[in-house]
Amino acid sequence: VVRKKKSGYDLLESSSSDGITKIADVSTTATNNHSSSFRHVFVQTCWNNPSTAVICGGGLLANLVTFFAWGLVLIWGKRNANLSAMELATVGSVFTMAKAVLMVVSGYVSDRRRNRKSSLVFGFCLTIIGLVVTSLADHSSSSASSEEEEDDDNHHKLVYLYLVWGGIFIGSGIGSAYCVLTGAMSDHTSSQHRASAIGVYKLWRDLGYAVGGLLTGWVYYDLSGNSFGTTTLVVAGMVGVYVVLLTVVYREAAPGR
Repeated sequence: VVRKKKSGYDLLESSSSDGITKIADVSTTATNNHSSSFRHVFVQTCWNNPSTAVICGGGLLANLVTFFAWGLVLIWGKRNANLSAMELATVGSVFTMAKAVLMVVSGYVSDRRRNRKSSLVFGFCLTIIGLVVTSLADHSSSSASSEEEEDDDNHHKLVYLYLVWGGIFIGSGIGSAYCVLTGAMSDHTSSQHRASAIGVYKLWRDLGYAVGGLLTGWVYYDLSGNSFGTTTLVVAGMVGVYVVLLTVVYREAAPGR
């Protein structure tokens, strides 16, 4: 533990045996204690520590994909694929159920193996597979318009199946990463400021809903000319870039205490 004097504060940089610096900050004065500590934790979480910064990005991306699955997929399914209310409810539900189940499983496995990175990479790779499968629904829907009327029902079922299986894979992928991201953030923070650091992470995570709405809407309506398949593949490409970044940047830390 290295103690540094800075602006009336003792900033503790606690390093684990593998060289990972954890976020810690202990005040030596009462004046402006909380505000200064929070500024330190915020900057350290979002920028100074590459591992926690990439975790924040992962949280934002996870909820961006979640908004896509709950938003654009269902809107497109109703307006362009003519799915019924029950079919739309099923598409939305399989995503949520898969996400819920995989959160429990991946959290347990990640704790047992003490390896956050592999769980995160696995989860986001599953998400990419799900997005690619979902994009195939647009191709099937487009093909249906050029076929004879008697084949419309078969194409409708095919689009529906693509969306259902895509939702299962996307939900499984996001579920595999969701709680592991929080665990990874906890590993990289000390007990004094763990709640603050996780709060910063969840700020970025929940911003993913807003970013997802703006970005997918812009790509779908303005950039791709109302192409659902192109929009889906753009999101898949973003996840792919993140997986590479995660693999290169993130370093494992001993579980926080």
